[in-house]
Parts: sequence; structure tokens; C-alpha cells
Amino acid sequence: MSIQDGVPFLGTVDKLGTAYTDKIICTGYGAHIATPLLRDAVDKNPNQTQAEARALVEKCMEVLFYRDARSYPKYLLGIIDKDEGIKIDGPLEIKHTWDIANISKN
Repeated sequence: MSIQDGVPFLGTVDKLGTAYTDKIICTGYGAHIATPLLRDAVDKNPNQTQAEARALVEKCMEVLFYRDARSYPKYLLGIIDKDEGIKIDGPLEIKHTWDIANISKN
């Protein structure tokens, strides 16, 4: 995301050259798992605070961590604000526990 002419702008170009803009863009596995979670939250509350948006991203990262067997529990979070500019937080760590795995035995 960037600020273009004072208006937030989020766009992407994939490896085939397909370009588009949207309110929500996820790549890789996140496009399948996190996009529906983010769209649902934005549809219910389009004017989220930065804290609410951050909590939503943290929840999505937790879901992605549990769903992908090769994932890593650390990530960086980029925040773009027209007043404060660009800020990168992290590495942030996903709070996780595998205690529930003992319940699910084949």
C-alpha cells in the first residue's frame, strides 16, 4: 500500500504480469486462507482502527501458521500512514500452542 495523491492505494502485479488494485491483497497461501477472513472483517467494519486492523492481521497470521506445515512463527508487519509514513514492526512472533494436538488422535 502507498499514498498516491493523498489517497491510500493498494495494488499488485503477479509473476505473469496480471495487475490489479483492491482493498485487500494476499499472496501465496494467504490468498486462499487469509483473504476471506480479511474481506469478512472489512465488510462488517469498513472503518477499523489501526489496532483492530493489527489484531486482524495477527489472527490471520496465526491461522496461516497452524494451517501450513512448513511455516515459521515469525513475521514482519508493515504499516503505511499518510501522516507517519512507513513503519516496519518485527520480527513479531505468533503465540502458539500445540496442546490441542493431544485431543485429535487418529
